[in-house]
Parts: sequence; C-alpha cells; structure tokens
Amino acid sequence: MPIDAAKMRRHLVVDTTRLYAILDGALVPDLPMRLYESQLPHYCLLQGQLDPNLAYVAPHLVYLEPGNEFTESIFDNAGQSNCGIFIHSRSSMASMHKHFRALISVMSEDGRPLTFRYYDPRVLREFLPSCNTAELVTFFGRSDAFFARDEEGQGILKFEIEGESLKRSELN
Repeated sequence: MPIDAAKMRRHLVVDTTRLYAILDGALVPDLPMRLYESQLPHYCLLQGQLDPNLAYVAPHLVYLEPGNEFTESIFDNAGQSNCGIFIHSRSSMASMHKHFRALISVMSEDGRPLTFRYYDPRVLREFLPSCNTAELVTFFGRSDAFFARDEEGQGILKFEIEGESLKRSELN
C-alpha cells in the first residue's frame, strides 16, 4: 500500500524547520502552472531561458507551506510516484535555490556536461550511501535532512548526517 498523506504530513511537517521539495516536472503534471497558481515560493533549477517544453519537465524547488492546496496535493500523490524529494532546512529559499542549482550540473568522465537527477528518489537512495564525509557535507549544504520514498513505495526514508557519516532511517 502506498504511503498515505497523513503519514507524509506527520513525518515532514514540523515546527522547527522549513519543508522544501524538489519536484520533477516530468512526473508532476502541469507543474509550472500549478506552482504559479499555488502562489508558493518556487524556482526552476535549470538555468537560463528554457524552451517551453523543457520548462514543463524541469525540476523545481518549492517551499511547501502547510495547509496550502498544492502542498496537500503533493502529500496525496507523493506516495504513489517518484515525483521528487523533500528537504528540511532552516535556510532561506534563495540560499536553498543557489545550493541545489549548483548541484544539478555535473561533468562526465570524458568532460561532457550531464544533468544530475538527485531529485529522483531512486537516484538519491543510491547516491547518498556512496558518498564520503566531504561529499555528504557538500551535498547537504544547509539541509538538515532529506526524505525520499522507500524502494517499495510504502514508507519514507530519512537521510541525515550524524557525526561524520550518513544515517538512514525508515519512517513508518
């Protein structure tokens, strides 16, 4: 059974930190228009003037305000797809945007630019455990924790830095 919205809210909405999400426009129908209509703070993570087709499938960072209709729809549907990841941070939206935009472009071994799809839960679940301490610190930046759907889509995984290593918790 997929994660239900009540479980998502219980684990993700807390008073001590802000809740951000990086959502995949390819998996959230009409994401740019829905974000515009929600009036929630949001930024596209791809740089420059985008072709309209690319803008619709691009990843977006959004501040998820509790009780907002868009936020509730994301909770309702996040357990059913790999639509994105969630982040706890006390940092500003502008700071988070700058950090996550910097992570999206990587170079292949032969020097070609690639898009790093860390906002896909399937990628995040594999990537974070492969990082050394310095890589974790760089990737986390000012993030307190990352949350992603588990492999079966039945629970939520929480990733945080504890000491000098990654701590992975299953939230049920």
